[in-house]
Amino acid sequence: MIQRIQTLWLLIVAALSFLSLKLPFYAGNKVVFPDSPAVHQELTAASADNLLLLISVVAVGLLSAITVFLFKQRKTQLKLILVSFILSVANIVMFIMESQKFVHHEGNYSLTSVFVFLPPVFLMMAANGIYRDEKLIKSMDRLR
Repeated sequence: MIQRIQTLWLLIVAALSFLSLKLPFYAGNKVVFPDSPAVHQELTAASADNLLLLISVVAVGLLSAITVFLFKQRKTQLKLILVSFILSVANIVMFIMESQKFVHHEGNYSLTSVFVFLPPVFLMMAANGIYRDEKLIKSMDRLR
C-alpha cells in the first residue's frame, strides 16, 4: 500500500483538500448586505456561503483517503480517482465563482490558492501509477 507512488499522490490530494478548508483562496472586501459597507473577508471552503463547495471539497479529500486502501481493486481505484478529478475541477470552478462575488479590484488571490489547483494534477499522476500497475499485472499474467 505505502510502497506504491500513487499512495503518496492520493495522500497529498487528501491533505491539500482538507487544508483548503482552513487556508484562504481569496481575501478581499465583500458587500454582505446591499446598504452596508464592504467587509474584509477570506474565502475558504468552510467559510463560503456555498454549501455545495464545502461538500465537494470534503468529498475529494475523503475519496482520496479511501482510495488509498483499495490497493487490491485497481479498477475501482481508477473509477474513484475519476470521480475525485471531476469534483476537484468543479471545486476550482466554484472557488473562482465565489471569488467573483467580492468587490472588484479590492482583493487578491492568496498564495494558498495553489492548494485548490494542485489536486487534479496529483490525481492524474496517481491514475497514471495505477494504470502502470494494472498493465504490469496483466503482462505478468501473460507470462505464466
